[in-house]
Amino acid sequence: MNRIKNIIEGREVEALLQATIDNIFVNGPVSISDMETLSYIKYYHAKLFERYKQSILLASGLFYKPLNTEAKNLKELILQDYREVISTNLAGNYTPMQADLLKSVDKNNVFSFSAPTSTGKSYVFRRLIESSEHDVVIVVPSRALINEYYLNLTKSIVDTSINILTYIDIINRAHSTRNVFIVTPERCGMIFNHVNDLRIDLMLFDEAQLSDEMSVRGLYYDGLVRRCYHSFPEAKFVFAHPFIANPDAQIVKNHLTGQYSDSKAYSFRNIGQMFLLYNSDKNKYYHFGIDKSIMGGTRTDCYFDPIERAIHTNGTVLVYMSKSKVVNYDFLREYDRYVRMCPEINAEIVDDIIEELKQYTGGNTSETGDYYSRFISLLRRGIVIHHGSMPLRTRSLVEKFVNNKLCRLCFSTSTLEQGINMPFDVVLLDRFESSKPLAIKNLIGRAGRSSNKDDFDIGYVVVTSNVNMTKLRNILLEESKIKDYSSLDRQDALDEDFHDYKEAINNHTMDDRFNLPPVVLQRVVEGDGSQEVRNVLDIMFDKGGNLIPKEKYKDIASSAATGMQKIYERSLGRILGDGEKNVFNTAIQLMLIRLLFHATFKQLCRWRYYNASRLKERKQREKKGLKSDHLTSAFVTGFSDLPKKDLPVFSIFKGTKAKDVSYDAILYDTYDFLDKLIDFKLGELFYAAFMSYFEKNQDERAERFSKLLRYGTDDSRYIWMIRYGLEFEDIEKLNAHIRSIDANGIDFYDSIHDVPEKDKEVIKRYIN
Repeated sequence: MNRIKNIIEGREVEALLQATIDNIFVNGPVSISDMETLSYIKYYHAKLFERYKQSILLASGLFYKPLNTEAKNLKELILQDYREVISTNLAGNYTPMQADLLKSVDKNNVFSFSAPTSTGKSYVFRRLIESSEHDVVIVVPSRALINEYYLNLTKSIVDTSINILTYIDIINRAHSTRNVFIVTPERCGMIFNHVNDLRIDLMLFDEAQLSDEMSVRGLYYDGLVRRCYHSFPEAKFVFAHPFIANPDAQIVKNHLTGQYSDSKAYSFRNIGQMFLLYNSDKNKYYHFGIDKSIMGGTRTDCYFDPIERAIHTNGTVLVYMSKSKVVNYDFLREYDRYVRMCPEINAEIVDDIIEELKQYTGGNTSETGDYYSRFISLLRRGIVIHHGSMPLRTRSLVEKFVNNKLCRLCFSTSTLEQGINMPFDVVLLDRFESSKPLAIKNLIGRAGRSSNKDDFDIGYVVVTSNVNMTKLRNILLEESKIKDYSSLDRQDALDEDFHDYKEAINNHTMDDRFNLPPVVLQRVVEGDGSQEVRNVLDIMFDKGGNLIPKEKYKDIASSAATGMQKIYERSLGRILGDGEKNVFNTAIQLMLIRLLFHATFKQLCRWRYYNASRLKERKQREKKGLKSDHLTSAFVTGFSDLPKKDLPVFSIFKGTKAKDVSYDAILYDTYDFLDKLIDFKLGELFYAAFMSYFEKNQDERAERFSKLLRYGTDDSRYIWMIRYGLEFEDIEKLNAHIRSIDANGIDFYDSIHDVPEKDKEVIKRYIN
């Protein structure tokens, strides 16, 4: 039997549709085969599907859709009554799963659950956040997801007395009643500086499967959960995961068991999906079903191209591929046929987004010029790239581009795995990591986003080989589980560099003010460590206590980097390897340039490109009439996380001609250095080292330098602006319109109302 072929050819389709609706009425929308069946009938027999649409939507529990209030049969009457009960009790049109989730959170202090994507958990989260009386902390795995939460919450929470912050700080005291913090696990560590200032009602850990990573992030994650549970015992803890079968693992592994701890695995589905195989040699698509015993084991000819169809109907296609393929633009060759289907878009919003990206990144759109950004140029044709090394502001503009339905093709890495609500009609898996089944399930959940329309939403998932077709079937039919133990409780490969952290977390001895183990802090500022801190201060300040001028940067750069390397090595308790030294020195170089020259992100990127592409030398040769095509790029150490003991020495442009240096590669690499290493890891360590030294020795240079390292300035007015979320680019535009600023709030001049909306976006919630 081949159900798909029977549906396409019209064999007993109405009887099958009725049986499918009956099955959903009894069991709920839990069967992937039921949802596939509905998708095929909707596509190939639209008129028949329309006659039964009301029953389908009701049986599926899609009570938030605009449904007809007149029931046609007893089943519809029962479901209409069920919908009314939920609506009355919860004051909203929730699905049965959403209603149960709200009930479970309400009656438990700790609740861990899993659910497929597109089941509307974000709608439930907004209800929980908005109904909380006091502070809320939302922990998410990526900056991209922070941005999505921030945009959604600032739209839904119109009460500006509620601070919505993407960092942990206590600001706007005179005008705020409570705080909603949206942070990554790493940045959530700052919460322990403010334990006595906060009254937390809810700790929400979204995409909590991050804790399953056998990495430093997994260790930090579990440590954060345990420390928060210890520091905020009155708060509710909610853990959300996609697709996993054992959400109770989160409770077990972090010892959160108790009378009011519970977990549930929801399997309700809100959308239908079709699965297709693409044969690139024949340029042909085939349908296939996931459960062969129900849908059939053979592939069936598909008579439409889902990608071409999406492009020509203003739909959006996501192609998941490796980061190297994305940043090297290999997709332009591999998917040339579809790329050529995307004409230029002439629209004011596209012009505005491109111009804003050019101003922020320093990239140009002239293909023959220097600083050329192919990433920005492709937006003109509705072609987007998305990955974890894109600057947050850049990523925000890209997501704005997609959500305004301007995107036709999106080539992305696994950043879109983590629950980002960007709508796609088709998901093509160019890369298939069967060793990461949860990631695959999460990615295909991007195909077909649930809408509020009076319709049954469907999406399309495409694989590119028979092997991957088989792998996908296995993944979707097997349960996915996360570990029910933590690296904090076991000996593993992370022990050498992170033993001190594990000990401090397990013994509740972390220094909350600096978010460091006490033994690390002691190594850095006691004895010889204290002298090394002083040596750096002697390099960075003149005898009069003034920071050295930028003109002397080249004179002190090497010795300052050496001094700071010694401090970092003390924190680790070992010497850095050669590869680690190269990465560390590049980070310190960027840190000092930003500090001494007040360089913006755009200026840092252009400076690195200028050196990497040997631009000065090429221009000089061209003036003399000499060729420069033979010149190879300069050696440029790329980003890597630290510590990483076996890291080799490497250049990101090895074997590249100087004229072919990619500005986009510089852009992404620079952001990685700033965001993942300098601002977070090294910045926090050095802030702790120099501030501790100041407190012990009252050396004002140390206090000043610690502020410079954390904020890029020691000007108290600028520091307050940064604490309110402004970047230096924002300060340049807004400083003249701010009368005063402190912990209590911002007092603006009337001229703030004349500032363009996009320029005051970052501070509009503080304009009273």
